[in-house]
Amino acid sequence: MLTYDDFILYFENDKLIGGNLPAIQKKVDKKIAKEKEDKKNYESKLKGYAQAFGRKPVDTIQSMPSVYSADRVEDNMVYKWHPEGLPLMFRVDAPNNFTTVYEYDKNGKYGLLGRVLYQGRTIYQKPATQVVYQ
Repeated sequence: MLTYDDFILYFENDKLIGGNLPAIQKKVDKKIAKEKEDKKNYESKLKGYAQAFGRKPVDTIQSMPSVYSADRVEDNMVYKWHPEGLPLMFRVDAPNNFTTVYEYDKNGKYGLLGRVLYQGRTIYQKPATQVVYQ
């Protein structure tokens, strides 16, 4: 807290979080609201990319080694992808036909698996396009 004459400013972790002047409080509230909205949008984008990565057919991933690198870890196939502006993602395809997409975490399992972003069934081939004539 910083007091100057009749003005009071509140700080937390060296960051202005409020004060008794309406103009300052309004700016602080607006900035906090924007930060929350940005975080929500980032999380939504991250989960969307993870879902797209997890639902991508294996044959498509394996046909693009310059975009997705693949390794075998124990009985699992692990694919790595780093979309621009987002953290590194790892897709683990287990032998039970289950796919999990993780966010990279150097302190996680195997020194790379962090929080789960997506889980679903493994898709091996792109579904055939059906043409229906009437």
